[in-house]
Amino acid sequence: MKQICTDLTDEYEALDAIVSGLDEGGWGTNTFFFEWTVKKEIAHIAFFDGTAKLSATAPEAFREHVKALFNGQAEAMAQLTVLENMNYPDLLKWWREERSVLVKALARRGPKDRLPWYGHPCPPYRSPPLA
Repeated sequence: MKQICTDLTDEYEALDAIVSGLDEGGWGTNTFFFEWTVKKEIAHIAFFDGTAKLSATAPEAFREHVKALFNGQAEAMAQLTVLENMNYPDLLKWWREERSVLVKALARRGPKDRLPWYGHPCPPYRSPPLA
């Protein structure tokens, strides 16, 4: 898990280096993904990093979140709306904090642990297929 968490941290830092250098106009740039803005994409990444953190640190609370989501309860996605409406410096700060806690929580997990997720429970990482 240590190497996986190191790789994940490296990926986060690479993306952070790209977006942290953007001004407000840059954060408002449309991307190729459904023409979402950079800010909207980072908000979504931050949201799901937050729910992954919840899965790794409070599985029952995560299961309640999923239940609320599938029951159509708007509060299950309320944090996403909050993130999308944050100014970009606050969003960047929030994302950094959430992902830091997520990586620390994942680092405490074993390779055979299963985390609740939106479908079937899954390992905290995906191993490459065996040849």
